[in-house]
Parts: sequence; C-alpha cells; structure tokens
Amino acid sequence: MGNVSIRECNDYGYESVKHAISKNLEDLGGLEKYIKPNSKVLIKPNLLMKKVLKKQQLLIQW
Repeated sequence: MGNVSIRECNDYGYESVKHAISKNLEDLGGLEKYIKPNSKVLIKPNLLMKKVLKKQQLLIQW
C-alpha cells in the first residue's frame, strides 16, 4: 500500500497552503525521495470551500 499524508489547512492563503504542502512532503520522506532534480512537477491540492472560486491559481515555488 502507498503512503498518504493528510493535513488540515484552515485558509487558502499562500503561506498557509505552502506550509501544509511542505509538511505533507516531510511526512512522506521529502520531495527528493520521489522527484529527480530539474523535474517539472504539478501538485494538485484538493481545495474545498463553501463558496465559488473566481479563476484562482496557486503557484508555489520551492
């Protein structure tokens, strides 16, 4: 069975989401464990809200 890491994020602010994703990656052994240097990677967080989003994009750079 594969590894899973789930974190709660109380808002969708840039720093909050970046922190939650960083902690998820730490839980799984670090990004370097799975991704080769200079690779392009898309991480799709499941963003759930009670309201409709207006063309919102989230770009997090490490």
